[in-house]
Amino acid sequence: MEWPVGWRRFVLVSSAKQQTTTAINGSGAAPLAASIDRYLAEGRIPESCWLAATVPGLVDAWRVALERHGTMSLGVLLEDAIHSLCRPRIFAHGSPGAT
Repeated sequence: MEWPVGWRRFVLVSSAKQQTTTAINGSGAAPLAASIDRYLAEGRIPESCWLAATVPGLVDAWRVALERHGTMSLGVLLEDAIHSLCRPRIFAHGSPGAT
């Protein structure tokens, strides 16, 4: 699975052992000053300014999924990907399978 790290995703984790499925919201957090009162004062959510932005939440969704359901750390899981980025071929020719 290859997603740009800045993306927003929802993660579903299914446990056969517990017979449960958990949804994790990785859509991203709003800026600290983006409160409901602030938006009500504006009369709407602006289309293009810092109040309309979100912080990408994919990496945090991975972290939450691993903390709740994983058996390895995020560092261990990403180790091969991190090392592959250090190979000169990647810099010269791009990541295999990247779109």
